[in-house]
Amino acid sequence: MKFRVLDPACGSGNFLYVAFRELSRLDLRIMLRLQEVLSAREFEKRALTLTIVTPKQFFGLDIDPFGVELAKVTLMLAKKLAYDEAAEALGITQEQMALGGSDALPLDNLDENIRCEDALFSKWPEADAIIGNPPYQSKNKLQTEMDRAYVNRLRALYPDVDGRSDYCVYWFRKAHDQLASGKRAGLVGTNTIRQNYSREAGLDYITGHGGTITEAVSSMAWSGEANVHVSIVNWINGNDKGKKRLYVQEGNNPEVGWRHDLFDTIGPSLSFSFDVTKARRIEINAKSGGCFQGQTHGHKAFLMNPNEAKLLIAREPKYAEVVFPFLIAEDLIGEKNSRPTRALPTANSKLPTMHSASRPFVSLPATATTRSSWPVFPGQQRLKRSLRNTRTPSLRSSTWS
Repeated sequence: MKFRVLDPACGSGNFLYVAFRELSRLDLRIMLRLQEVLSAREFEKRALTLTIVTPKQFFGLDIDPFGVELAKVTLMLAKKLAYDEAAEALGITQEQMALGGSDALPLDNLDENIRCEDALFSKWPEADAIIGNPPYQSKNKLQTEMDRAYVNRLRALYPDVDGRSDYCVYWFRKAHDQLASGKRAGLVGTNTIRQNYSREAGLDYITGHGGTITEAVSSMAWSGEANVHVSIVNWINGNDKGKKRLYVQEGNNPEVGWRHDLFDTIGPSLSFSFDVTKARRIEINAKSGGCFQGQTHGHKAFLMNPNEAKLLIAREPKYAEVVFPFLIAEDLIGEKNSRPTRALPTANSKLPTMHSASRPFVSLPATATTRSSWPVFPGQQRLKRSLRNTRTPSLRSSTWS
């Protein structure tokens, strides 16, 4: 088999492992069918190996050296387990496997297949299918958590990608550019890939340059530790006949809330109703000369959970004038009977009363440049001691109870 699979953000090789096992199972179905229609002697002559799928067909790129080495081991495990599964299904013993050269040994050298490289700045191996779960990073985090020189280099190499796009969009765009006609890709991305700048730089680009979305998940809660909703998009470089299936999962439990529908075409907004890619700007907004953003907390160090805020106010009621529930859209509409999950000290119209409380904030020295010298909310240290010494504090009613 010459079918080649690439994961350009392979990590420890999870996606490559699944791809190996599924291709091997397709091959096993053919073997089982041959076993049904051929005599035992003829089958033995034709079935020279338990599977024609080999680790040499799989390729990966990643910047983590340990992940790269682990991915090589992961493919070796996939090979061994695929051989064992085929042997059991076909009724072949370990002795027959060894004599017929169908054992998983020797291990393959995958140094040329799985490489430690930044996929966005390196040449990709040719592949019939590109799969993976590239890293997500919003524009704000990209600027704060990555080296400025890296961000400049990235934007210089991809000038047509809007700088406000999510980091994963670069993989979608490059994956499509690497696909030969008739080849396919399937990637996981944060669900912002179907919105605004990320959609324009990614899925709009794909469908505008010969790509056809064949199947997709518009949005679903991620099953891992990250608190994020993702989209999954499968596409082909070229046309694809037949209906296309679009899924969506509603709610925060990825095990339930699924529905799907069939469409002649799935648009880049992955919408069940409107194709927003054809929308036009509202003139009054375009001419306003400004943009607007909801309230942000500035830095995560200011956020408290509701219990911390209640205890703080119970011990010093003056804080009630400056500490409030912090409500975001997820809190408001994400759950039935939802409540704010965080609290935030804020400077509002009652700012002068902050000084009557016992130092809500410590002044920031003019020379402060490091995190250790940033403003401190002194109640936090007292709060930790209080939580250890207090069992059931008596709290007054509050808007987040």
